[in-house]
Amino acid sequence: MIAVVVDFLIKTEHAQDFHQAVLRHSHNSLTNEPECKQFDVMLDPENAAHFLLCELYTSQEAFEFHRQQPYMQQFVATIGPWIENKMLKVWEMKTELSSAKRN
Repeated sequence: MIAVVVDFLIKTEHAQDFHQAVLRHSHNSLTNEPECKQFDVMLDPENAAHFLLCELYTSQEAFEFHRQQPYMQQFVATIGPWIENKMLKVWEMKTELSSAKRN
C-alpha cells in the first residue's frame, strides 16, 4: 500500500474554485478506481487557500493508473494556473493496520 500526500497552496482568489474541483476529483478517483482506497481532502482552518490531500493506493501501479485517467488530466490542466506552491510525496506503508481499515 502506498500513501500519496499532496500539499497545495492555492492563489487566494482561486481557493473556492480549487475546493470544488478537488472534491470532484476525489469523488471521481474513489468511484472509478477500485485500487484507490482513500482520498481525503483537508483544509487548513487558518488559511482557506491551503489544502492537504491524503490518498491511499494498493500499489505504485495503481497510483500510475490514477495519474493516467482523463479526469486526472483535466484536473491538472484546470488547477495549474491556480497553484502558488505544490509538494507531493509518495510514502510506502509498512503496517497492515491503517485508518482506512479501522473505519
